[in-house]
Amino acid sequence: MHGIHLSFAVLLLRPVLLVSDNWCNGPAEKVCNFLCDCWDCSDENMCGYHKKSTTLETQFTCDFEEDDCGWRDVSTSAYQWVRDQDGISTLGTGPFTDHTLKTNKGWYMAAEYHQGKVPATASLRSPVLKEAAATCEIRIHYHIWNAGILEIPKGTLIVQVADKNQTYAVWQGPHTSVYAWREIVLYTGRIPGEFEITISSTRSFWERGDLAIDDVEFWHCGLPLPRRLCPNDSFACTTGACVDSDQVCDGTDDCGDNSDERNPKCGEFDRCAFEQDLCKWKMAEQQGTWTRTNGARPARDHTSNSRLGYFLYAGSNSTDSKEINATLLSPTVQATSDGACFLVLYYYMYGSDTCNLSIKTRASEKLSEVRRKSGDLGEGWFRERVVFLVPENFQIVIEGTIGEGEMGDLALDDLYLSPGCKTVNVSLFTSQDPQPLSSLCKKGEFLCADNTCILEDLVCNFQNNCKAGTDEMNCGVTDFESGDGGWMDWSVGRLKWTPVNASGTLPDKDHTTNSSAGHFLSLQRAGGQHLTAAKVRSPLLGPSGLACTMEMYYYLRSEHAGSITVHIIDPTLGTHRLSWYIQGDQGLDWQYIKIPVGENTRRFQVELASSADSSIIAVDDILFVDCHPNTSLSEEVSCNFEMGSCDWYQDQSDDFDWARDNGRGAVFSSHRPGFDHTLSTGYFLYVDKKVKRGWTARFIAHLISSEVKMQCLSFWYHMYGPHIGTLILKIRYDGGNESLLWTETGSHGNVWHHGFHTLEPQDGKKYQLIFEALYDGDVGDIALDDITLRSEACAPQKHCSFEVGTCGYTSGGGKYTWERQNSIMGSTITGPGMDHTRQTVKGYYMIADTSKTVLPTGQAVLMNSEPYEPFPQERCLEFWYHMSTKSPGSLDVYVEEEEKEKRHVLSVNRKQEDAWHYSSVTIQAERSWKLILEAMTAGEDHSYIAIDDIHLGNHRCPKPGCCDFESGTCGWSNKQSLDSYKWDWTKGEAPSKYPGPKTDHTLGSKEGHYAFFDMSLLDSKGTKAGLLSEHLPATKGSCFKFWYHMDFSEHFHKGELTVKLYTSLGQLTIWSTEGHQSRGWLNKKILMESPVEFQIVFEAIKGIWAGAGTIALDDIEYTEGQNCDVEQAGDQAENTKKKNTGVVVTSVLFVIILLILAILGIRYCIKKQKHHESTAESPEDPDRIQGFDSIVFSTDQENILPLPSDC
Repeated sequence: MHGIHLSFAVLLLRPVLLVSDNWCNGPAEKVCNFLCDCWDCSDENMCGYHKKSTTLETQFTCDFEEDDCGWRDVSTSAYQWVRDQDGISTLGTGPFTDHTLKTNKGWYMAAEYHQGKVPATASLRSPVLKEAAATCEIRIHYHIWNAGILEIPKGTLIVQVADKNQTYAVWQGPHTSVYAWREIVLYTGRIPGEFEITISSTRSFWERGDLAIDDVEFWHCGLPLPRRLCPNDSFACTTGACVDSDQVCDGTDDCGDNSDERNPKCGEFDRCAFEQDLCKWKMAEQQGTWTRTNGARPARDHTSNSRLGYFLYAGSNSTDSKEINATLLSPTVQATSDGACFLVLYYYMYGSDTCNLSIKTRASEKLSEVRRKSGDLGEGWFRERVVFLVPENFQIVIEGTIGEGEMGDLALDDLYLSPGCKTVNVSLFTSQDPQPLSSLCKKGEFLCADNTCILEDLVCNFQNNCKAGTDEMNCGVTDFESGDGGWMDWSVGRLKWTPVNASGTLPDKDHTTNSSAGHFLSLQRAGGQHLTAAKVRSPLLGPSGLACTMEMYYYLRSEHAGSITVHIIDPTLGTHRLSWYIQGDQGLDWQYIKIPVGENTRRFQVELASSADSSIIAVDDILFVDCHPNTSLSEEVSCNFEMGSCDWYQDQSDDFDWARDNGRGAVFSSHRPGFDHTLSTGYFLYVDKKVKRGWTARFIAHLISSEVKMQCLSFWYHMYGPHIGTLILKIRYDGGNESLLWTETGSHGNVWHHGFHTLEPQDGKKYQLIFEALYDGDVGDIALDDITLRSEACAPQKHCSFEVGTCGYTSGGGKYTWERQNSIMGSTITGPGMDHTRQTVKGYYMIADTSKTVLPTGQAVLMNSEPYEPFPQERCLEFWYHMSTKSPGSLDVYVEEEEKEKRHVLSVNRKQEDAWHYSSVTIQAERSWKLILEAMTAGEDHSYIAIDDIHLGNHRCPKPGCCDFESGTCGWSNKQSLDSYKWDWTKGEAPSKYPGPKTDHTLGSKEGHYAFFDMSLLDSKGTKAGLLSEHLPATKGSCFKFWYHMDFSEHFHKGELTVKLYTSLGQLTIWSTEGHQSRGWLNKKILMESPVEFQIVFEAIKGIWAGAGTIALDDIEYTEGQNCDVEQAGDQAENTKKKNTGVVVTSVLFVIILLILAILGIRYCIKKQKHHESTAESPEDPDRIQGFDSIVFSTDQENILPLPSDC
């Protein structure tokens, strides 16, 4: 009850907390300025961002998960922005998943369904922001989709900035409708003073579809902070901040007070801002020209970031335009060789991938290109610094081009010639300005070496279409020895990718020649201004087939966060798909990587990106393999992953990838096993740990053909951890939809388990197999190993949860049958409210209607298994059943051996509580046999019997309530609730990421198993994990014994172990202990009494002190009707409290001392107290798949382990 009151109080306080952000009472001018002026950064909350997104772990971000971050709707019509999830508030027109969590539980801002009859505008406005630095980037993820429509009208989404003088658009678009989240990056430039951002959408009444934004991030927007001392190669601003020396006198306020542009040396630069004219520069008349203009496109100049400022423009807004070729010439410059002559300029390139800006020198009739920028680089002004080394007088030539029929914008502003560029009043003798060569081919065609023409879409499509193969040259395959291989640098910041010689740089040898004479692609310093990642892109490639991969060698030395990222880009749709990522130091050698590119039905580009300027990063020997769509593929499915991933590939449309590893050094990783199944030291496949909850990873086999009617797919899986996810096997026939074959959820212990499924391929159809990992937990691993495909049927399933099908169980063709159903199917049989496996209304089970109106007296409903192989040793048959509470009838279990009469082995007919009950029986069969389950009626209305989770183990069954954990968890299972953590199962010698005893109690060795829970996984005081027994009958006195292990690193209160009774009458705590107990196993005996059916529950509860520790259990024994010669349960709890009196007194005294110290220093503590926003926990979806922890399986080896003689 106290918890309810506390939660309610938190909810009441929450609005106050959101408004009262500036807890340190800092000056208003320092609120929302992208700098943490308060010690707790509370001045940077509700600013259109919060100081940090706990989900994305990025600063100055709004993910809309907790609130709207201060964004407010300022629409003047019914067409408005709302905070939404799953399209609920927008009448189903919003996306069903957000970008942050990629689930229907995530939040975003969406434009509501427009119901008016005239066009209307929905506007979303940020709070007032202050002082954006010149390096500021605003990243917004957006979702625009309208079913059946590819192109969307202008004005659908616009981003505007309003400062004290003006309002101007910084982005408009896109032009395409895509059912995906996309990202825009806005480069605001320096904005002094206050400003606001407005995101608006204008739509007509007939326009439909999704429109939403999510994850608004502000990167590098804060002004540079003061420093005690500036480095020698930097400039000291009057604010005390430091900027690079090459940022002085470059036309940009980098300091924040413009002191870097007021330096006396700045007067020596020859500057042209185009505000009045072209200064000393002149035009060269060609097919296009630079036009001095303002206010159109781009909407602002660079000089003053204003709509009124002028710049030079060369662009096209029509698809009928001719090729644009605009050239600007400098005055004549004296020869220079000391590096003192350089040009700083600002350029704008947006709207077309054919935009090119080339900076050249012309001397003695020779044109030499010094720098080139290409492509659609984004909405913003970008800085470039070019150094000239020319041994004779020369001119600087700036040439801008846009392809024929292309729509795009090119602009120039703020040309700064350094004092080292000495201009002379001498004209260079030149012939007529060079004219572009006329092509023999039409627009959209490519000229081959033999002067024949092919379509441009056939260039770089992984197949020679020109006779000499010139269409496949410069298509990304390169060793960089003779050029860039078609790779183009798309960088706009302080780093760039460029081919270099290994001599005089690092690494000091390339990979191709293994010498200093070789070349490679290297990350180098550049003349840009922004701090964004350096990017290099391949030419347009493809389409590509399923097996397409890119092989390359990379070199990565980094002391910090150096990384390389590979994306697959669809220029048509504007989407980026992550294909590979590596971070951190990789040693002194070149590393090989094979990166999945996968199937791409449209032309695409590969992009390499890196953002660490303190790292040494290089790439060499890039090769595309098996990329043509018609490449013949192997059908070999079997794979143990020792040499690679065989003929399986990553699905490029999922959220993250499977990774291959051998587990060495992975003991403390929470997302991969410490050993494989094949060799124990070999390789396996696992889901990568850098993922978010709700993401999926899919691993797909190439198309498989079969000439047999049945095939057996066998595999080994590892699912271990208190909060993991779901492993799913699917099949997809060529051209068809996917079908579910097999699934498991939740922890299955620290062992590899055998999974298999019989495939029955459709005649003449090829198919694909898909393993899908749904990461719906947060701690644990999912792994695969030893996949095999054989041309025969699999053995009958030893476990069946009925989630996919009936596992070969049949119910005959008569009138009375068992039915497979769940609780939402609308069946005529009213059964359990949820299944046992998943504990949800969507989970499946088998049910027999035993109502007298359906099943006449004397009639039985039979369910038969497939024939099983004989086994000479005893085995345990386990299952869960659920009976209606009103005279359901009886459930009888038979074993029918070949050529023998069926043998009755178990009967259940007593009245039960409304819950799933566990039952087990030891069986043995010397001949081929099958299992028969028989339901009989009791002659009552509305009665039923349901069955779930049938399992055949490799051991004989223990007595009820007993378990030594050598072969599983017996009848003990995890408490199923929406927020519960799970106990797990392991042995001492198995490499494990979780701490625990090195030996068990049963065997006293590393080979022995036990149940355990890692207390460090509980997230807050009072959270708990429960381990429940099967239902036990009422008793007047039965002995309950167990061994427990509680070894914490320190003797403070770290956690608590309690034993409770759960009954229909309520809960009763009968014993508890807390903190460090011993470094060995301890024994406990408790006398149990209950007038009704009950369950015994072990609860691990987090204590008040943070810290790690493990609680373990072993050799649990319940002896019905036997006295333990110990105190009654109530007295036992009291006795335990007495034993812990010393610990309690010590803890109380310690708390009192802390309170006194807190009172004495309360004013100081208030200043130092961190403010954490109260967050009301939202319950998880009750339909979400829960962990299947009721039965933990051992491996399928034929080993029968003995049980203790008394259990």
